[in-house]
Amino acid sequence: MYNNKKRRKYHKLDLCFHFYSLYTNGFFLKMQITVVLLVVSTLMDVAKCSTLNDSKQLVSDLLETYDRRQRPVLNQSQPVVVLCEYILKGIQGFSEVDGMLKVRGTLYMEWIDQSLIWDVKTYGNIRSFSFPVSDVWYPKIVLLNSFDEPNPVGKDWMNIRVSHDGKAKLFGMEVFKISCDADVTFFPFDTQTCSMFFIAFGNTFNEVKLFSDTSASDDPLIKQTLKNKEWSLQNFTTRRVHQPMQRDLIVTTFVMKRLPAFLILNIFLPVLCLALINVLVFLLPPESGERISFAVTVLLSMAVYMTIIENNLPKISKPMPWICYYLAAVLIQSGLICITAIFNLYLYHKENNKTIPLCFQTTANGCISAGKSQKPLEETSDDMMLKTDEEHVNENSSNVTWQDISFAVDKISFIYFLLAIITCNILYFTITLSKAEKQGNTVINELFG
Repeated sequence: MYNNKKRRKYHKLDLCFHFYSLYTNGFFLKMQITVVLLVVSTLMDVAKCSTLNDSKQLVSDLLETYDRRQRPVLNQSQPVVVLCEYILKGIQGFSEVDGMLKVRGTLYMEWIDQSLIWDVKTYGNIRSFSFPVSDVWYPKIVLLNSFDEPNPVGKDWMNIRVSHDGKAKLFGMEVFKISCDADVTFFPFDTQTCSMFFIAFGNTFNEVKLFSDTSASDDPLIKQTLKNKEWSLQNFTTRRVHQPMQRDLIVTTFVMKRLPAFLILNIFLPVLCLALINVLVFLLPPESGERISFAVTVLLSMAVYMTIIENNLPKISKPMPWICYYLAAVLIQSGLICITAIFNLYLYHKENNKTIPLCFQTTANGCISAGKSQKPLEETSDDMMLKTDEEHVNENSSNVTWQDISFAVDKISFIYFLLAIITCNILYFTITLSKAEKQGNTVINELFG
């Protein structure tokens, strides 16, 4: 019995050692295979790597007979087809006075250069190579409506990436200054539309043909990335405009909406406050002697703010900015307040022995406050009933002085000009905002459908 148990125990140990040996042998075998594969892969990669001599030989062979003055097509009767796409990077600024939009972006150009095709096996598996723009041909794309002197897109320090199949790519990154007429009708709630016109300069329409994938960019992420402190990009698109028997155009259109918060706080709010303060001139006592100086000071402040706004607007009459009509109305009201204050002081200091017109007396009686002291009535009710209406009017009129007339003019003028200023602002902001919103939606629908 004891020997049987001992035999079973050794048998189990033999099995454990057997499985352990199989496991360890298989593990080391896998490790050996992995190392071999890594070595082989490394050797293959080294074999595929291109050397400096390969690059020199490639450049020497390709540029030995290359002429950058010739279009890179074997059949010179065929055009070079160039894909153009404008990649907007940011809006630098927009000058309404000069009519100049400054944007930062990249004009992507792609074409086939049939003179720059090679076999990758011959040159150490080189699949692409960068050539300076001064060594190879590239399309001379010019911004047609440039604000400055037009120049071809592409600087001397840029490179053209050419693939082994002849596909050439150039990323012309520049800051473009565009001539763009501003429509400031609804300033500062306006929406501006500007376009960039690219054309292939130096070649006829049948030598270089431009095309572009018509696309509109309304991605919110792109708009957030391109957000400017003064302008909000609503949309932009790049499209090809085909002109029969003429060179094609690549047109990139921007739609921008102004952010009006700064102008409202720094222009409209001060003007509104000055207009409301100017009305308070009728609450100043005539004896203070400060009415005229107060009204004229506010009038001059209005003129200063009009000068500030004028410097930010183009000097054009069509279309006339609505803000000019608004400021003109506020300025006229301020001038009328000055005239009314001067005339009212003239009435206040007029001698009471001079006759007061009946219309003035009636107006003054209606404006005299209820708290003003009245003379005690000595007549009985029977005597009052016997008096005619004319006698009542004469009796009340005899108590009206030129100072009462001045008080009535102050009260009427204060109410009238206060209502006029409030009405003017409500009408301007309501109509301008609705018209500006409608104009922006119309532009976007026409351009982008």
